[in-house]
Amino acid sequence: MLDCCHAIHHVMAAVKALGYDQATTQGLYRTYRKQVRDGQWQVVVDDMTARMASNPTLDTSACEELRREMSYLSRHGQAGHMRYPFFSLLNKPIGSGAIESSIRRVINLRLKSNRMFWLAENAERLLQIRCYYVSKRLDDRLATKHISLAGNGKLDSKWTPRDMRSAPDHSLNTSA
Repeated sequence: MLDCCHAIHHVMAAVKALGYDQATTQGLYRTYRKQVRDGQWQVVVDDMTARMASNPTLDTSACEELRREMSYLSRHGQAGHMRYPFFSLLNKPIGSGAIESSIRRVINLRLKSNRMFWLAENAERLLQIRCYYVSKRLDDRLATKHISLAGNGKLDSKWTPRDMRSAPDHSLNTSA
């Protein structure tokens, strides 16, 4: 899913590139914003395409900007990333506010502070330990790691966290 706010940002960039006065720009923006939220991204792209074609005074850079923004919206729309009414019916958030707030609260406030300096590998270790703790999986993870190390006879081994960009580890999921 494409965060609705990000989609709307691209709509605004495209509307500005059309070169209308402020009142017209604001009116179009409001109309397009509602249409995108209603899942009518194709109507928005088609209307902007028609406006671009009927405006011979647009310079090359404005046309490039419009094409880039319309291409962005089209790619995500065709991929089904902008089906906001459907996502709302499924009670899925259409914005990234919860994720961005979590990053601020969990990562930035815990790891980025005055007089705190981290090596990247240590910050990643601490973040993963915190994630295991918050998800109530730390004891399971430590037990699994202890059994693994005991089998190798290396109880003094250094823990190396998984790459955070890799797929989540569901092996410790006890709810299934």
